[in-house]
Formats: sequence, structure tokens, C-alpha cells
Amino acid sequence: MRAQEGKTRVELENTLVIPDHARRYVRLRRDRELLRTFEVDHGKVERGRADLATYRAEIVATLDHELTAPALAEAGHAYLAGERNPQGAGAVMAARNVWRADGHDWIEQHGPVFAAEALLAYSRLVASNIAAGQYESRHHLRERVLPDDNLEWTWRAGGAAEAVRDALACADDAEYAAAIALLAQHRHDELGRLLAAFLVPNETAWVDDLIAHRDQHGPARALSELTIGVPGTPQQWRALGVSLWALDTHVYTLVHTLGPDAAPLLASTLDGDAAGGDTRKQLVAALALLPTDEAFGMLLSRAGQKHVQGGLIAAMRRFPHRAVRMLAVAAGRDKTAQRLLFGLLQADPDLVNESWSESVRAGLDGVLAAMERVPEAEADKLPPLLVSPPWTVKRAKGRSTPPAGIEAPTGTVVSWLPGEREQWAEIRAGYGSTPEERRGYLLKQMPVLPGKEPDWQHAADLMRDHRAKPDVSAGLLLLGPEDLARPLLDGRCKLPRQEALYLEHILARFEADAVPMTLTWVQQSMPAYGHLLLPVVNADITRVMANAYSKLKSMRDLAAGWFARHGTVVVPYLLPAVFYGTAAERKIAEAALRLMATQTSPDAVLAEVERFGPEARAAVEALVGTDPFQQLPAKMPAIGDWADVDLLPQIRLRGGDGLPREATRHLLTMLAISRVDEPYAGVAVVRELCDPKSLAEFAWALFEEWRAGGEVTKDNWALTAVGLLGDDDCVRRLAPIIRAWPGEGGHAKAVSGLDVLAAIGTDVALMHLSSIAQKVKFKALKQRAQEKIAAVAEGIGLTADQLADRLVPTFGLDDAATLRVDYGSRSFTVGFDEQLKPYVIDGDGKRRKDLPKPAGKDDAELAPAEHARFAALRKDVRTVAADQILRLENAMVHQRDWSAEEFTTLLAGHPLLWHIVRRLVWIDDAGTGFRLAEDRTLADVDDNTFELRPDARVRLAHPLTLGDAVTAWSEVLADYEILQPFPQLGRPTFTLTDEERAATWLHRFEGVKVPVGKLLGLTKRSWQRTPPQDNGCEWTIVRPSPGVTAVLPLDPGITVGMIDMDPEQVLGAIKLDVEGGDGWWNHQAPLRPFGELDPITASELLAELTALTS
Repeated sequence: MRAQEGKTRVELENTLVIPDHARRYVRLRRDRELLRTFEVDHGKVERGRADLATYRAEIVATLDHELTAPALAEAGHAYLAGERNPQGAGAVMAARNVWRADGHDWIEQHGPVFAAEALLAYSRLVASNIAAGQYESRHHLRERVLPDDNLEWTWRAGGAAEAVRDALACADDAEYAAAIALLAQHRHDELGRLLAAFLVPNETAWVDDLIAHRDQHGPARALSELTIGVPGTPQQWRALGVSLWALDTHVYTLVHTLGPDAAPLLASTLDGDAAGGDTRKQLVAALALLPTDEAFGMLLSRAGQKHVQGGLIAAMRRFPHRAVRMLAVAAGRDKTAQRLLFGLLQADPDLVNESWSESVRAGLDGVLAAMERVPEAEADKLPPLLVSPPWTVKRAKGRSTPPAGIEAPTGTVVSWLPGEREQWAEIRAGYGSTPEERRGYLLKQMPVLPGKEPDWQHAADLMRDHRAKPDVSAGLLLLGPEDLARPLLDGRCKLPRQEALYLEHILARFEADAVPMTLTWVQQSMPAYGHLLLPVVNADITRVMANAYSKLKSMRDLAAGWFARHGTVVVPYLLPAVFYGTAAERKIAEAALRLMATQTSPDAVLAEVERFGPEARAAVEALVGTDPFQQLPAKMPAIGDWADVDLLPQIRLRGGDGLPREATRHLLTMLAISRVDEPYAGVAVVRELCDPKSLAEFAWALFEEWRAGGEVTKDNWALTAVGLLGDDDCVRRLAPIIRAWPGEGGHAKAVSGLDVLAAIGTDVALMHLSSIAQKVKFKALKQRAQEKIAAVAEGIGLTADQLADRLVPTFGLDDAATLRVDYGSRSFTVGFDEQLKPYVIDGDGKRRKDLPKPAGKDDAELAPAEHARFAALRKDVRTVAADQILRLENAMVHQRDWSAEEFTTLLAGHPLLWHIVRRLVWIDDAGTGFRLAEDRTLADVDDNTFELRPDARVRLAHPLTLGDAVTAWSEVLADYEILQPFPQLGRPTFTLTDEERAATWLHRFEGVKVPVGKLLGLTKRSWQRTPPQDNGCEWTIVRPSPGVTAVLPLDPGITVGMIDMDPEQVLGAIKLDVEGGDGWWNHQAPLRPFGELDPITASELLAELTALTS
């Protein structure tokens, strides 16, 4: 930076400055500024000598090989003996490729000219283990047959070449001249020309000579790591035709060598690395160093691309005048430029008052007018938390002396919920549709005595020797004599598929004795087997659950449930880790204690600690009674430059003042240490203090900045912020992103997005969560959404379907499904017709095609907000209509029913849903069909008033349920010109033949070829794809129904990730499996006749497959 002293601020903006942290990466050259001096790295010298000693015997053996030329062997031995022999140094290095001399030892002992000659000698040698065309165990040295002979695989001298180059760049003139003379003698082939050009790149004639005689497949291609460091001009770069590696050394050497001329090459490499992570950051950071309009413009034009905005912000800070000038011109057409410029002016207000051209001044004024901020609140109007939060105050280190002698209780306690042990004991795993069938199957797998009775002793011997098949192990442990089975409870035994169910049976039978075996399985896969620990308490399981709560996001709910189930009984098991554990163990145990204090109470936790003495009680009391604002992580996170408060919307207090920038930075820290399910206590203070709308806008802008920065995992608290501060507008924008993320490799982010929707918790948020649970093309995400909805429903004592009924939002509509929109000077009535399409009626009662945009006479604030509200409403209603129509059709297919009160309140009484409900025919549990009339009364098929019994159950009528009444109902709806939202009365129906009802295989569609895309269309109905089997192939597709699953085999099957690999699938004969089965693991179960299907399920199955094969 000394060369920059005395320059003005504007002059500095036109000067390239390589940052101090990057200078060590630059490969030096004499025709550019020497950014550092060359110094021998003594650590590398010592490591090189130690490695040489380690491999000396192998090196000597290579030198002494009969095929190694005697002159090479002699030179190598001379060098090993301490002589100054550059050919020998090269031979020794080549003799053992594992030893990689980095040049520093050569330079320290004999200087850079010697090192250069040794490097040249090394480059011409190969250590080969091929003699007379045969591989042998020993190596020998030979000359390279061609300059690129085996070069890519044997070159190990990159570090040595870089050291020699840097040393020569810093050498005195005499030493440099000697190096030139040496290198000139070895430029007779491409490898020699490449090494010479790399070591002394300022010899431009040598670089041009390399380019002129370069072989397309020669050493310059094989050793591209060297070739990248050769060019000194853009023309030489293009002529050499090498690609830039986005590594520190190559990028910063390029920038130092070409200066501003590096911009096009950096930009083209960036464009070719669209999916990159750190490599893109490296290229963007280099572009941000270049002091030209061209480079800044390249960043600005790519501002929406991955990782670019961070570099653009860095360039703005480095070149603020250039940034103002270019952003002001672009701000009129580019909202990103407008936002960035406003943030820059907030950070450096003096820029506004500097002298600018008319066009720049106009842009500045426009940005300031469009993005004006309110005055910031004074510090005395803010809570202390936002002025001087705990993490800005130095925390005391150290701990008080822990009480002595506290040990965790010994033994294991198994505590069952009512009926739980009986449920687990029932054999639900294995082949067969009933416990008796599964029991019978297991008995058939056992070795037998001459009398055909199970030979339990032989089975036990097989298990003891670890030779038992999984079915034999399961049979003995579930059904065998306890005295034989109990000693064999070993976590190493193999169990059949559905291991978790078998382990439930084993744990229910043997209780505490089965816990060590169960824990072994849990340690293999907590997600698969963690629930098995729920009834059990001991010291080991307490550690597992505490760890899961603190460190395993997917297991956090299960662990919290375990602590809630056992309550303060667990406290003594945690105390040894709290008092005597490592820092990590203490942190985990303390988090578990705090959880129990919230689940029960601090007093309840302390009551369990009393018996360990007053010191223990005082320590735990300080822990669970800590000021929640003081509960901070051991290491506070650093907020990255991407979360720049000057680039984010201003947060407003409820009183109208702005939240100060420093307080906003404190809020960012709070969000960074928060989780969706466990926010930092200060977030609630901020939500109470600040305007909710501005908080939501701030959170969404923060989220967008995170996305623009490449969605870096360590900063995904920006997504959490949406859950903690977001509103319904955030939900509408986030939901489609969640749906798209799995297709972009972002399944984990999508799952976190579901947590965010649940955390926001509004009707709109839960509506979108429910929608994803019902309809999304990514199976894993759909399943997680269903789990999330089920958990929310269980928390309020409902089923997922009952919750979905209650989540259909009213959007503020009145009973007539209308809404008043107020523009100030005029108002409109917005309503929705029977097909849920919007209509608008103005103040004169005239029907309009659409809601007009605000005009000059309308209220400047109210009208745009009302227009935006209508636009959001129209979009939401469109989403609701599609989701609810699909949901009601599925309800008809699966014959779901509602109570009379639920039907009247949630369906017929809903301002939107009643439009769909009245276009359908319903039936009560007495078999009487009815419909909802225009005046919201009920009518039967004869149009007489129908009274629904208070205790009645209601469901959607299926044509098979209505029977002959279908014709009469069709006439009623036709008379009223009612169009049904989905096929109901006109739905095609099918029946099984008597032969098919008696059969266990359905052959009606067997052998039919169908396109794979059409086949997968079944998943939009009631069908599901099954887990992939061997080679990632899905061999079946299934249709679950209550009590049974229809299994459709496919040939050759669907290859996961390559659906088009087999464009056609041949359908097999269909069979019935148990509920939840996939037709594969249960393939030996007794077959079930199709007569077990109820008529509606059979009809729908046949209808879907008929449509598929037609």
C-alpha cells in the first residue's frame, strides 16, 4: 500500500491494489511490482529432509536398479552424499515420486540457479516399474521418450517450480543472468520451453516461442498448472488456449499480471461455472478488485446470479465513487441497482453532497426520493437489549468448583403408556396380513425336530454362533422359550426387514434385558429406530436423547417427547455431565435441563436436585433460572457482509420511528442464534416493539440476500428469520420456492421451509403447508409435509383431515363471499361466483371485468394497498379452489365422513367452500342423499327440504352408493344448471367379475404396455411409487386403501433418476398386500382375494387402470 500514499480518494479508485491476504498467492515476475520478497520456508526444508530420510532406502534401490543408467545412478548417489550435483538432485527426486521436493531445500543450500537446473533434470526423468513390457515391484529411472511421456501422472514438481520462479524474480541481476543462460540451453523441446517460460515469464520472446511451437497435446496441455502462470498479455492468454483454474494462486497471479485486462477472462470463466460454490466466490472476488467501469459493470449485470452480489458490494466499498456513478445511471431501470445505491448512501452520506454530473445527480435524487427512511429512534426509546445486548458485554470466564460425588443412577427403567406394551407385543412384522399368519410364517422358518416341532435348541445354537438366518433369529426371540432366547439378545444378530417392528416385539417381551440390543440398533440409525427408546430410561439413553435434542434436527421432536414423557425423573442422569463433563457434554446436558424446566417448571427440576446438596441446587438454579437474554452460545456467530443493514429495508417501530442501524445489527445477531422452534428470547421483544409489516419485509429482504449469495448453509438462519418475523405475504412467496428446492438439490432447505411455514402458523401458512402435503411432485418433501401437518393436528387433538378442514381460510369474506375494497374516493365490492372466479361491482352497482388500478383521485396510500390485497386474494383463492376440489374428490373416493356439525360449520357455512359444496351430492349415514341449495338450506332429490340429524355422519355420495338415484340427481343438477367441480354423478363405475372377486391375482390389465409418463400420472390420484430395490429400480407402484394395498408390478421397472431409461412399462398381474405394504418385502405372505375390496375401492381401482391402458 506504500505506493498508494499521497493519492486522492478518486485516484485510488483507478489503481489496482492486491489485498495483503492475497499477495502470498501471487507468483512473482520481474516485469511487475514485486508484492513480497522471497524467503526460504524453513519448515518446508525440514519436512523435505525428513521425507528424504524416510524414503532413502527406496530411492537407493531405484538408483541401483540394473535398468537405471549408470550415469544417473552415480549422480544420484553423489547428491545423497552431499555433493553439489543438480543432475543428481533431479534423479533423487524422480527416483521416488512419493517424496516431493518443493525447491526450498535446493535454494537454501545452493541457490535458485542450482534449483532451476535440478528441476530441469527432474523433468526429463521417469521412475518406471515396467521392464520388457511387464510390471515389476521395483522401479528404475529412465529418460522420457517424448517430452509429454507419462507427464500428467509423474509430475510432482509444481511446488518446486513456483519456489524457483519466485526466487529468480527476486534474485540480483548476476544470478538472474546466470539462470537465463542455463535455461537457454534447455529450450530444445516443448517441455524445456514451458519450464523456461514459467520460471522467467518476463522473457516475452520465450513465451511467444512457446506459443508458436506448442503441440495441441504436448506438455503445455499436460502441465496446465504451469501454463496458466506463463502469459503476460491478454493476447498470449488467448493464444495459449488454456482454461483458468479458479484457485487462489492462478486467479491472483492473473489479476496481478494482466490487471484490468483480466476482467473478460474472469467473467467468461464465471459464466462457465454457473453451479460453482467457492470457485465462483473466488472469481467474483477477483473481479471486484479491478478498478474499471468494465469490471464493475460485469458484476452489476450479473448481480442476480449466485455469489455475485457479495463481490459487487465489496467493489462498491472499494470504489464508492465509481459505484455511485454507475448505480445512479442504472437505478432508473434496475431495482437492484436502486437498492444497492441507497444502501451505499446510507453507509456514506457524504457521497450525496459531492459534485456529480446531471444524469448521476438525477439518479441520486430519484433513489433518495423513492427509498426515503424515517428518522431513527433515540436510544432512550429502545429497550436495553437493543442498545447494549449481552453479547457486547464481556462475559466472565471460568466455573465455580462443582459438587463432588454425583453419579447417575444405575440400572434401566421401562415405563409403558397404557396399552403400549400390548400393542408392541402384537406381531405386526413379517409375512402375512394378520398376527396369526405372521406367527405361522415365522414358525415355518424354524429348524424342526423329527416330530415336526420347532427345534428351539438348534435355533439357539445357530444364533449363538452367528449363523442363524434373520427369520430364525426373529422366530426364536419372539416365539421361542425365554430361557433360550433371553441370553441371545445381541445387537449383532440379524433381523428380517422391518427390523424396527421386530425390535418393538422383542422390547415388549424382554423389557430391560432387550435395551442394550435395542440401543445398538439405535446407534446405527437414530431416525429408523430412535422411537424404540421412548419407554426406556437409563444413563446411556439419556445421553443419546440429550445429544439428539441438541444436535440432530430431525430427531429433536422425538427427543423432546422423550423428556416430556419421563419428566424430572431424568434430571439425576444429566447431572454428572453438567458438573464433570467436557465443554461439549455440559452444553448438551444444560440444554436438556432447560428443556425440562420449560416442560415442567424450574421448581420441579430443582426438587430433583435437592438430595445432591445445596451446592448442586445452587448451580442448577443458576442454570435453569438464568435470564433468558443471557442464554447465548459459547461462540457468537459472525454476521457476513451479505447481511448489510444498509441494503435491507428499514424496520419501523410501532410508534413510527425507525429502528437504528446498530440496533438492527443486534437483531441480525439474535436471528443468527435462533432456531425456528427455539428463538432467542430477544426476538419476542423486537416483535412487540416493531411494526409487524416492516419486520416481515425486512425478513424477506434478508432471505433474498441469502439466496443471492448462494444460499450458504451456515447462514441459513436467514430462512429461520422468515419463520420468526414473516407474515402471509412471505408465505405466498416462500411456498413456491419450497416446492422447487428439491428439484435443485435442496431437499434439506425445503424441509426447513416446512418448519418455517409451521412456525408462522397463520391460516394461510398452514393452508400452504397442507397444500404441499397433498400435492407436490417430490415424494420425500410431500411425506415430510404430511408429517408436519399430522404433528400440528395432533397437537390440537385433530386428525390431519380435520385440521385441513379448519385451515381453509375465509380471507375476510362475509357470508355472501364478498369483500369491500376501499380506494378512499371510491369503493368496490369483490365477490366470487360458484366456480370461485372473482367479480367486481363498482359503487353504481355496475359489474366490472376487473378491479381498476388506483387513479390520481384515489388515496395515495390506501388505494395501492387495497389493490395489492385484491391481487393476493385472487391468487390465494385460485390456490384454495384447486386444492379443495382435489381434497373433496379424494374424500369421496376414500369415503371419508364428517359430523353434522362439521358439515354445517366448516363446509356449508364457509364463505368460499359452500360454492363447491352446493355443486355436489351428499349422503348421510341413513342412506339419504341431499344437496346444499342456493339459499344454503338442504334439499333432497325431490327438492323437498331436508333436515340433517344432529348426530348424523355425512359423506360425499359415490355413484355406487346412490344406485338408481344417480339419474334423478343428474336431472336435478341439470335443471339448476349446476356444473360439478369434478366427476361425481357422471363418474364411470366398474365392478369385478365373480371370477375376479374369488381370485388372488387380477389379470385384466396384465401384459399391457404403457408410457412411463402416463404411468406416473397415477401418482396424481391415489397411487404411490415404492422404494427402489436393486440397482435403484422401482418394480411396483401401489394404491393404498384402508386395510389393504393394491400392488401393480412393472417390467422392467422405473430407474430412479433416469425415468426415461425405459420409456414403456409392461403391467403385471395385480395382487393385494397388507395396509402400508409395497408388494416386495411381503411377497411370501398368503395371497388375499379381491373380494375383500369394497365396491367403491374396486371401482376406483379399475377406473384408474382402465384410463391408464385406454
